[in-house]
Amino acid sequence: REEIWAYMIDYALFWSNYADETGGFVRFDNLHSSDPGFVNALTAAMDREYPGVAILAEYFADESTLLRKGPQWGLNLHLATPWDFKFVPQLREYLTYIHRVSAHIRYFMPVTSHDSGTPAQEFGSVESTIPRYVAAALLGTGATGITQGVECGEKEKINFIGRKPKMQITVNPHLAEMIRKVNAILAEYHAFRRGDNCWFVDGGHHAVIAAFRRNSDPHTQGFLVVCNFDIAGPQTIDIELGPILSSTGPYACTELLTGETQVLPHPRLELVLPACGVQVLKF
Repeated sequence: REEIWAYMIDYALFWSNYADETGGFVRFDNLHSSDPGFVNALTAAMDREYPGVAILAEYFADESTLLRKGPQWGLNLHLATPWDFKFVPQLREYLTYIHRVSAHIRYFMPVTSHDSGTPAQEFGSVESTIPRYVAAALLGTGATGITQGVECGEKEKINFIGRKPKMQITVNPHLAEMIRKVNAILAEYHAFRRGDNCWFVDGGHHAVIAAFRRNSDPHTQGFLVVCNFDIAGPQTIDIELGPILSSTGPYACTELLTGETQVLPHPRLELVLPACGVQVLKF
């Protein structure tokens, strides 16, 4: 066993060297199935040789175990699984959990995984990528990503295993532009890259998630992110702005995805979002 452990640790350190040179991560696949003693030895060796290398862990366990083992092993990011939550009430509950534990566990939340299907396979529509990515990027804690092919609107996941012929991929311009805009918002505003600042204001809507993200910038009240997860048709939602903004109005805001600026005269905001429609309002 000691010889096997030594060999595997050397193997991990070999790749950690490249991660260290490039400012990257190493990924612990299926960590919950690993021998804890081996993980103790491995993480100690990595911390000794490459203390600047970050660790992304696929580690599925109960909350108390995550809170105990994450700091012990120096796990920087845990893989989130938002694709497991197909329906809005369950996804809202999951996002609530992501923020509740964010001071101790920070999650990396891609839209889908190389182990899952594409958004079209998981949620019934390529267009579902848009609200799902907005939720992963702007309603999480700042770490997100996209499995190759999803950004182009591929309807089926790419089979990466084995030697394959070269694929011909057609870029979906609408999807690509939306992803670029969301990435720019995520990079510019710190409110989306922290935890425990997500206030759900959708009244438990069955198809729409609306949440207010408070900003540390005193000159900006915050951001209202609204996503319609219905792939079949539009949804209407009423949001009371008074309790959110501590004012009776009027409210000046900018929709960050379109750049449209407007003044909302009343505390009651009614939004009609098309199928898979999103809005990001900066107040």
